Amino acid sequence: HLFSQYDNELRKNKCVTGMKEKLMQGYWPFIPPTGYDNLNQGKTADQHKLVINKQGKLLKKAFDWKAKKDWSLVTISEKLESQGLSIPPKRLTDYFRNPFYCGFVVSKMIPGEMIEGKHPPLVPKSTFLQVHKNLSKFNSGYTIEKEVDALPLKQFVKCDCCGTSMTGYIVKKKNLYYYKCNQKGCKKNRSQKILHQKFEDLLSQYMVNPKVTSTVSDMMKYVIWRNISHNQTDTKSLRMNLSKIKKKLNKIEERFVLGEIEQDLYLKYRDKTRVEIEQIEQKLDSDQITLSNLEKAVTKAVNLASSLPSIWRKESFEGKRNLQYLVFPEGIRYNRKNDNYRTPRINLLFSVIPYLLGAVEDYKKGDSINFDQIPAWVGPLGLEPRTC
Repeated sequence: HLFSQYDNELRKNKCVTGMKEKLMQGYWPFIPPTGYDNLNQGKTADQHKLVINKQGKLLKKAFDWKAKKDWSLVTISEKLESQGLSIPPKRLTDYFRNPFYCGFVVSKMIPGEMIEGKHPPLVPKSTFLQVHKNLSKFNSGYTIEKEVDALPLKQFVKCDCCGTSMTGYIVKKKNLYYYKCNQKGCKKNRSQKILHQKFEDLLSQYMVNPKVTSTVSDMMKYVIWRNISHNQTDTKSLRMNLSKIKKKLNKIEERFVLGEIEQDLYLKYRDKTRVEIEQIEQKLDSDQITLSNLEKAVTKAVNLASSLPSIWRKESFEGKRNLQYLVFPEGIRYNRKNDNYRTPRINLLFSVIPYLLGAVEDYKKGDSINFDQIPAWVGPLGLEPRTC
């Protein structure tokens, strides 16, 4: 049961990691929102070709009406209805709040991030901001703010007391930055310098001494390769499942051509199935591992782990963010009472390092190393660290 649970976690982690990487690169790995068509459905996200359709052109008019004429949502909804696009007034605010339409990518999978997308924007940023300036009269809207380089942990760190993502501010008189929790009744804050130092201390727990990198690399290769062997059965199952799904898609397409099902039902099933096929194919691609690229991946990981705090300290804002989410995919939590961090989930590759280092110490003492006692928590190349 535990091994099955581990396999499920590993598959989920590979899929989620791949989708996060595409999002961070500006690609949209999901079904495009209203107003866009994907001309390369079934392809990987970096091969998607999003184009603005007829609905998108009408949505562009809606943005213009709100930005330039400041029409009410009811008026805009009625105007769109008369031109063939039905959107209730209350739903219009969801469209107006979506930065995707001005060329940015945001997702719960990359909290706190706003990435410039590879898709064509429906409206310019000036129009998007004007719409929200008009909406702000009713205490609603979306604001695009420039990221502060001095606060890379913003949104990445959550308050351990209430779970709210922490933001930041500056005390101008002292020229000092602080992180804070804005939750009413909580509102805990802490100095930027202290939290940054504590984060570097946290990273240091997953460092590898350069003197033992060779030994740790060999041990890590063994553990990873052992996992790959265990996952061969899983790969075969995925291939069989992929074949079945493709056959089902072919049958539903045939029924649609023969007029046995309506277009709406067909499109709904087709889009859902194509996303599922893409996810399985990405999983299978990540499982195509050779001993050669395994060694390259381990070398990269161990080299990165040999100086994690200093790499993070020297990186740009974006580099810091990438490294943070690489090691801690779901962010971290700060407990103000204990004045320390808590890590809900650690990248499987880094989480095993303390165990490997412990085994190295035993080896130095003259004890033999039992590799089978090392937890098989390391994920293969799907978790290969990006070059910062």
